[in-house]
Amino acid sequence: RLNASGYYSTQLVPVTLNIRVRLGGAGGTGGVELLATGDQSPGGGLSNLFWRLSTELTCRSTGASGSIIGQSAWEHQSTATGSPIFWQMSTLDALVIDTTTENRVQLSADWAAGVAAGDQVYCTNLSIEALN
Repeated sequence: RLNASGYYSTQLVPVTLNIRVRLGGAGGTGGVELLATGDQSPGGGLSNLFWRLSTELTCRSTGASGSIIGQSAWEHQSTATGSPIFWQMSTLDALVIDTTTENRVQLSADWAAGVAAGDQVYCTNLSIEALN
């Protein structure tokens, strides 16, 4: 289980944003992409609005050809008082992952080309919980 939250801001004319959860790799690249929102368009001119990610990952089998499946959504405000918006993140089929090696959990917010200083995603709270 991975839970994260924080705040985000966008420039007046925002670029697309893709929220990703990966296992393995380093620095927001490489590894196996487990979940992703795909390129989405947040509203423009937003400042310090709340976001939350609640992720469930299930390891279905272990070993060099282990498998993981998961579901999640990136919940975020588009106005200071409006209802939240959910960008779905789902794995329909189990993904192959080598569970015999170290697999670092990566959470990234990847902006498209044209990103500016006003496009920011901050993670202020993060918890990873292994359930058995």
